Parts: sequence; C-alpha cells; structure tokens
Amino acid sequence: MPFLAGLTPFPSEILAYTGGGRGGQSKRRLFNGIFATICPRDARSPGAAAFGGVRRRDKEERAMELTKNISLFGRTRALENEIDEFLDKLSQSSLLYKIAVKVYLRDGCTTDFEHKLQDVNKMESDADHLRRAIETKLYAQTLIPESRGDVLGLIENLDHLLNLFEGSLWAFFIEKPEIPGEYHADYETLTDMAVRSVEALVLASRAFFRNIEAVGDHNHKVMFYEKEADKVSTKLKQAIFSSELDLSRKTHLRNFVEHIDNIPDWAEDVADRLAIYAIKRTV
Repeated sequence: MPFLAGLTPFPSEILAYTGGGRGGQSKRRLFNGIFATICPRDARSPGAAAFGGVRRRDKEERAMELTKNISLFGRTRALENEIDEFLDKLSQSSLLYKIAVKVYLRDGCTTDFEHKLQDVNKMESDADHLRRAIETKLYAQTLIPESRGDVLGLIENLDHLLNLFEGSLWAFFIEKPEIPGEYHADYETLTDMAVRSVEALVLASRAFFRNIEAVGDHNHKVMFYEKEADKVSTKLKQAIFSSELDLSRKTHLRNFVEHIDNIPDWAEDVADRLAIYAIKRTV
C-alpha cells in the first residue's frame, strides 16, 4: 500500500483498495484503525514531518525488542505441549538417575534400584515417541520453518542425555561394580553436579522457546556445574589410582566415574549449541 509506505493517507487510495459497499466500509474502518495506531494524529501535521524518520526507527526498534520476548511457538499449541512434555521427561529422568545411583551406593543392585532403572527406561521410551511426534509436526505441518532445523537439533541432542542416563544405569546393573565406601561421597557429589547441569539445561531450553533473553541466565549454570563435575571426577580418579586396589578394579571404578561425568560434558556441548541458536533468533 503506497500510503502506508509513506505514512501519508490518501482517501482515494484507501477507497480504491478497499472498494465500495458494506465490505469496503469494514475494510476502511480497519485501515483507519491501523493508520491511527502507526501514525498518531499529531504526527500527521506538516510540522512533524521532520521527525517521521525518527518515529519510524523508534517503532521498529520497539517491534524488534518485542519479538525477542514472544514465544517461538505462536499458535502451535500442540507442538508446544509436546516439547514441554519432552523436557519434563528429561528433568524427571535426571532426578530418577540421581536417586538410583544413591540407592546403588547405599544398598547395591537391589529391587529398589531395578525399579528406578525401569522408570528411567520408560521415560527414555516415552521421550523417543515424543521426539518422533515433534519431528513429524515440524516437517509434515511446516511449523516454525525459520527455526525448524535448530529446534530439531536441540531436541535430538537433549534426547542423547536420556540415553546417557539409561546407559549408565544399565552399566551399574550389568557390571555391578564394587565401590569402596571411601569413594561413595565423591560418586554422589559427581552425580549431583551432573544432574544439576541437566536441570539448568532444561531451564535454558524452556527459555529458548518462551523468553530468549533468559537463555544465558541458565546456560552459565550448565557451564559452572560441568566444571565442578570435572574437578570432582579428576579428584576421584586420582584417589582411585593412588590406592592399593588391583589395576583391573581401578580401571573398572574409573569407567563408572566417566559414565557419570559424560552427562555434564554432553550438557555443556548442548548448552554451547543452544547459545548459538539463541543468537540466531535475536539478530
């Protein structure tokens, strides 16, 4: 529309565009409302013309700022619900993992531990179904096309964390490592740092979809907990290899340190990718 481009309304152009009759009247009322919003009456006077460019730039800047804070989903409510549910599964799996490791350290491979393993298995399976449903909606229904690749990459990388939780617990169940009591506290601390890093990543991922400015507020915590986990794992491996245990047992215990430490390492990698996705959405 020429008159919108120049912010100068010409009734003849409005009439020509909207047509006559009742339908034309409705369209003209709509255009009058739009014009009143983007160009207040006092800004239409000749004396305000010099400030038109500044006003337009201000409006554009405010519009850009607004788009940073609106939801990525728009009206795709079903997709939003499925991504929320997927993130819930990841968060719950991390908490179950923490409990399962604590149970193993305290009591060994008991029925309680097996129940937690089964719970994590179910969470991982449910999350796989959700991931496939999200992928189908993104491509079959051509939803959020401008961010589709980033969303798909994020979901797939988050899904790998569920695989790490499940794989680690299966290793405990199958190999049944005998962990000396003096190392229990460090194993628990390492597990706690791993779970905290995932919880922070879940919050950062939720922010990516709803409040892009808050992604960094949570991402830095992922980095913090990953570094703390590295400190604990290094200390624990040094203690294990400084002990009088057989080399085969030292190696076995080291492997389980790495099973746990792989979780915050991967969470940090996903957080790095998420930071790039967030930058792409704000430029």
